[in-house]
Amino acid sequence: MKLQGPILVGVDFSAASDQALRQGIDLANGLGTNLIVCHVVPELDTVNILFPQFADRNAEHRQTLIDKALAAVERQIATRLGDAPSNVRAVIGSGTPHAGLLAQADATSAGLIVLGPGRTADRVVRHATVPVLIGRHSSRGIVVGATDFSDPSLPALEVAASEARRRGSQLQLLHVVDVGVFALAGTAGGGLPFLPAAPSTLLPPIDDLVSAAEGRLRDALTRFAIDGEAIVKSGPAAQTIVDLAASAPAELVVVGTHGRTGLSRLTLGSTAELVIRSATCSVLVVRLT
Repeated sequence: MKLQGPILVGVDFSAASDQALRQGIDLANGLGTNLIVCHVVPELDTVNILFPQFADRNAEHRQTLIDKALAAVERQIATRLGDAPSNVRAVIGSGTPHAGLLAQADATSAGLIVLGPGRTADRVVRHATVPVLIGRHSSRGIVVGATDFSDPSLPALEVAASEARRRGSQLQLLHVVDVGVFALAGTAGGGLPFLPAAPSTLLPPIDDLVSAAEGRLRDALTRFAIDGEAIVKSGPAAQTIVDLAASAPAELVVVGTHGRTGLSRLTLGSTAELVIRSATCSVLVVRLT
């Protein structure tokens, strides 16, 4: 699995969204794809339903709002790119920020959504069917691909490898052995899918867990034909990922999460959610659909 376009960047004219735009531009250039920059304006339909006598006035006000928002987005693009290339365009969505952005992602067949951290980002990640990059300012550093060896996390390793190659960055593949979860699982397979199931009385020593995980990570590096480090640590998964990214330092952390539909999509894996909120660098969430 590799990132692909078009790239949809959500902007609200804050410093955080300006950083998201910078990273969206870099991705669009690196992937040779289109860049779509979106701002979402409020929907006035509810007001029109309650007060139909104001519908015409609201329609005129709405169009003025859209025109001004579009001009503001185009100015922001011009600040970063000068004369915008033909592969860059501005669009205006409507509704709540996350719903408007997701609607534009569907309408434009976006392959990746980029936006700054915050409440809107949290909601977009929960519902998006494509990868989402939470862009934060960070210096050049390594790319970390984190995995628990579950199916959703495996495509994230491939994306991490492709991004490390594209960026010319070092790659670290990380697995965290959460000994507390392992001890409560009752079988060696509980939370450790790289080991065969075994009675809890036959749980292997921690050194064997580390060796098995390192072997899986090295196999992944060979499969992706890329140099990198295979790192296994023990501790709480999310905090360990965040701490490694901060100390490395990392410019990007890639994590995977389950593809979901309906109400179940309202929840993310707890590890992915905590990393998104706590990391000091950019985080790319890859969803298995």
